[in-house]
Amino acid sequence: MIKSILLIDDSEPDNFLHSYLLKKVKEFENIDSVLNVEEAIKFLDDLSAKKEEMPAIILVDINMPRLNGWDFLDLVKEKEYSIENTRFYMLTTSLNPDDKEKALNEYKLNGFFHKPLTYEHIEVMLEMSI
Repeated sequence: MIKSILLIDDSEPDNFLHSYLLKKVKEFENIDSVLNVEEAIKFLDDLSAKKEEMPAIILVDINMPRLNGWDFLDLVKEKEYSIENTRFYMLTTSLNPDDKEKALNEYKLNGFFHKPLTYEHIEVMLEMSI
């Protein structure tokens, strides 16, 4: 069961749109969004410190200032959070086929979607999480 989702994207309009679409499809307990990797790590650190459940789904953009989506994934590995039940997806404007291959093969993400998030993307995520 999907209780919470974390959106990591430096675009406030994208976070707003994606939150809106997710809420239209299903009622989740929490849909949180942050604007950069540092905020995302702090968010996960806080959950971990409180021994609270990690998000069921994390959607991360690749291209962000300072630290990017790849940096986020590397930091998550280093932190050793309890994320065995978390599904990770890239949601990006990148058209570079190497990014998709890297996301799915090297980082073992659960999916790679091009922005904007669509109902079809959400259906795929929900089906994979059942």
